[in-house]
Amino acid sequence: MRDFISVSSHASLVIDAQSETLLHYNEGKERRPIASLTKMMTALMVMESVEDLDEIVTIKKEMLNVEGTVIGCPRSGYCTGTRLQIDEKIRVKDLLKAMLMNSANDSATALAVHIGGTMEDFVDDMNERAQSLGFMDSNFCTPSGLEIDGKECYSTAYDIARIAIRVLEYQEIWEIMNLPPGTTITSVDGKYTHELLNTNALLGDYDGLLGAKTGFTPDAGYCVLAVAQRQGHNIVGVVLDDPYRWRTIQDMFTWTFSSYIWK
Repeated sequence: MRDFISVSSHASLVIDAQSETLLHYNEGKERRPIASLTKMMTALMVMESVEDLDEIVTIKKEMLNVEGTVIGCPRSGYCTGTRLQIDEKIRVKDLLKAMLMNSANDSATALAVHIGGTMEDFVDDMNERAQSLGFMDSNFCTPSGLEIDGKECYSTAYDIARIAIRVLEYQEIWEIMNLPPGTTITSVDGKYTHELLNTNALLGDYDGLLGAKTGFTPDAGYCVLAVAQRQGHNIVGVVLDDPYRWRTIQDMFTWTFSSYIWK
């Protein structure tokens, strides 16, 4: 059996979620920026730290001082909806929705500050937790995946795939990832309503897809992590720096399910 060949991605990998057996591997342990795939580690930290996802977060000014995609603005400088407001109170689960569906950087930062006290302390905890789990080729700089000039911000296809395997323990995360575009979240007092997009281009169009998380920065390129289930088995696919990421991830899954049989 020949391995899958990805001609457009800098790194790609498929791993069996149950056994952590590598089914496809291409530069899977090369350290490189992963952009918003970082939010999978942030989500893991949230699920391990917060007992009740209805816990309330009070939005502070420092939570909103971020670049790129934020609630109400699908891309930097282009705002079509209501942004988070200072002193707005909103539930953890709703910030998770914005972070995972919409890839909102302000939501990731708000969760980080709420849990860690400061973004920097949360990131320190992220890196310590990653090391404790054996993710030795990851160094996160922000909870959102935005890079910081002068700092080494990186992970690998292999590490981020294994982070996703840990996140598979939390069904709530995968339910969030499958919410449709147009889903709204509302402040506790009902004063502010925010409409969310979903960056998953395969939502509802790929049989067995459990969820997908996208990422993009100029340094990282176009990235995607996705989990698919067939034959009662979950596989995790990661594509880093690939302008054709959606086609590649589908081709990877198709190749994997046609090449392997689980008994």
